[in-house]
Amino acid sequence: MTLCGLCESIPLDRLPSLPSGYYNTRPAWKYIHPFYGSQQNDRTDKPLGFPHLPNIQALKESATKCELFDLILSSVNRVIAEVSDATGEKLLRHNSPPHLLALDFWIVKRRDGGDGFWVLTHSNNTNKPCVRLVETNGDSGIYATLSHCWGTSIHLTSTRSSLAARKKSIDFNEMPKTFQDVITVARAMSIKYVWIDSLCIMQDDEDWGRESANMTSVYANSYLTIAATSAKDSSFGCFTPRPPKRYVSIDYTPKEGISGQTLAFLPPIQKEALTDFYITMKEEPLTKRAWALQERVLARRTLHFGKHQMYFECCNSLLGENGLRFELRFNSVHTPMESADSKHPVDSTDSALETSLPWPVVTNPNPILNNWHDLLWAYGSRKLTNASDKLPALSGLAQIFSEKLKDQCVASLWRNSLIEGLLWQGLHVNRVPEYRAPSWSWASVDGIPAAGLTEGWELLATIIDCHVEAKGSNPFGEVKNGWTKIQAPLEPLFLDERINSNGEGVPYSKNLKVRTEKGNPKGGYSRFDSDITGGTYEDAVALVQSLKNVKIFALILAKEAATPDQDGLFVYQSLIVSLTDDGGQTMRRLGFIMLDEDTLGGCDSLDPSAHQPIITLI
Repeated sequence: MTLCGLCESIPLDRLPSLPSGYYNTRPAWKYIHPFYGSQQNDRTDKPLGFPHLPNIQALKESATKCELFDLILSSVNRVIAEVSDATGEKLLRHNSPPHLLALDFWIVKRRDGGDGFWVLTHSNNTNKPCVRLVETNGDSGIYATLSHCWGTSIHLTSTRSSLAARKKSIDFNEMPKTFQDVITVARAMSIKYVWIDSLCIMQDDEDWGRESANMTSVYANSYLTIAATSAKDSSFGCFTPRPPKRYVSIDYTPKEGISGQTLAFLPPIQKEALTDFYITMKEEPLTKRAWALQERVLARRTLHFGKHQMYFECCNSLLGENGLRFELRFNSVHTPMESADSKHPVDSTDSALETSLPWPVVTNPNPILNNWHDLLWAYGSRKLTNASDKLPALSGLAQIFSEKLKDQCVASLWRNSLIEGLLWQGLHVNRVPEYRAPSWSWASVDGIPAAGLTEGWELLATIIDCHVEAKGSNPFGEVKNGWTKIQAPLEPLFLDERINSNGEGVPYSKNLKVRTEKGNPKGGYSRFDSDITGGTYEDAVALVQSLKNVKIFALILAKEAATPDQDGLFVYQSLIVSLTDDGGQTMRRLGFIMLDEDTLGGCDSLDPSAHQPIITLI
């Protein structure tokens, strides 16, 4: 074999390895295999290994004199031929198109050992993947979705004016770190398409509600959702630094006789004792965002990049990077809801909320409705950048539950169980100043709506009619107005202005007491839709002042047995309502109250023969 002096000088036994930090994916090309590295390696002047030839011209000249050069040139010619035959679409869509190869030549040892070597060349876009918007026009395929916190950092968005440019190219280096990382992860998994909300939804679309409604199918049909769970905004990325752990090696020989070592470390004790905490991930920034709830519940598979480890969540399991394995997952629309055993962990900002109630949170015998109530608990305390997104951010789930329940959604309550829906109890809630929903809908407040009644309850009210007008084309999204016409017992209430400044008594003692005309004069604690329990004495005083000269009533909707050992005794689930300025029998909800028989006293309107008024709640 005839070799030139340069080829004879190749140190075959001392060749360098491929530089660290490079990774590869399944290639789209037959004769090229791209490797990707970190941004600091994105320089064509950085050595890749043992220098061979500087360019293609030098290779062609040397090939006439050296058989090894000629062999390498035959492979390069196949690359050139493949590029010549490739369509423009292929050149644009896939990384490292050969027309951008530097065709400088470097030699390294084979990555997995063995005789021989690899020949590498730089690419001018090794770390600048070709990214652009693609209109699917009804085509289907495998794609990933991103779930992330927008935060307050500068976003990269698409508008109608920028759409044409976005379809040509998007500069990878101008993308936020989270967008760059999700593209890197997707390419490492050979997923060519990624759906990112700010880029794939025109942010100035006149009917944004229609676009937001489409997110249901986008996340539900995604091959994989990549969640930047630990990032508080899009500038943080998926690969955030982790707190260091201390590991201790322990010799380990299982029964099979294969010896080795296992690493011991200290897991978080709270999560070990309450494994639901692993699943809910409530300490992560993404879990505090409202839009992220339905993105997780709609996803079939999610790869979570958390503060301390990665998690993979599928329809049946949750796997942790450090060996955790749970045969259950967070709430999902892809797992059966019809079984009464289909319970899932839900997140909350306050794990003590459930035990701080002066009465138990109870459940409905309909397991699908129970799932909905679970999701409301998880959703209520989550934050929104735009307060008007309260209903749109849950509209995808509402659409699916409407199909499963075979029921009409009215401001995120259900027409066939509307009385039960009206009796939500506000936990740490506050009404918002702007109109978002009728006062009788939980969407009119910020905070957790606790919903659900026991099997042993009895209706005392009748829904005569109900109407909600949508603001846009999404029937599950924003609403303009709504009303419910109800016939039910109505009992006047009187506010007790004597406020317990010490906060003694039951956990909700800072809330105001109300009494009826014939009931126990001490009255009972109310639950106005205002956060007195988590506020101050001054908050309670302010609420009293706001209700001066306001006539309030208990709208009694249902009754249930007080306790199993108190036969014949009932408590009455009621709304606190007040007359509006419109006059007539138009009222709005102010809160919730549960009246026992002693507090209620002799209520004439509960007499079956008594005339029960018809009121309209707005």
